[in-house]
Amino acid sequence: LRCADEHTLLLIDDSYNANPDSVRAAIDVLTELPGRSLLLLGDMGEVGDNGPAFHAEVGTYAAQRGVAALWACGAMTAQAVAAAHAAGLAAAKHQPDLMDFTLEAAALREFDTVLVKGSRFMRMERAVQAIAALAANGNGASTQEVHHAA
Repeated sequence: LRCADEHTLLLIDDSYNANPDSVRAAIDVLTELPGRSLLLLGDMGEVGDNGPAFHAEVGTYAAQRGVAALWACGAMTAQAVAAAHAAGLAAAKHQPDLMDFTLEAAALREFDTVLVKGSRFMRMERAVQAIAALAANGNGASTQEVHHAA
């Protein structure tokens, strides 16, 4: 883990790899941290025929653990959003393209904690860069960035 600075938005970059176990573990960390917990989730790769069920499972898990919002991108994460809605998480949204979440990222506020998680092929680091740039430019809260090698 590397902390870039000491500002008020915590941005967790766990964007290199994702499977059901690692996503659940990351959600556990996210929901133990202070502030509003926001999950930006990309598709999990190499899940085979169980892909829809695995994505639904992590959506349900996010809702059960108390994630405040789930932003999901990629074809498979629509299953996560549907499951999160069914489990009571109203603030779950799916977009086909990761960069469509720029407007949501602009609404981030002080003391939010954002976890960016997805398989490498989703190129989730683009979201990390966009959120950090918004914060640096004064659009939303300033950022403390934590990088994690999966």
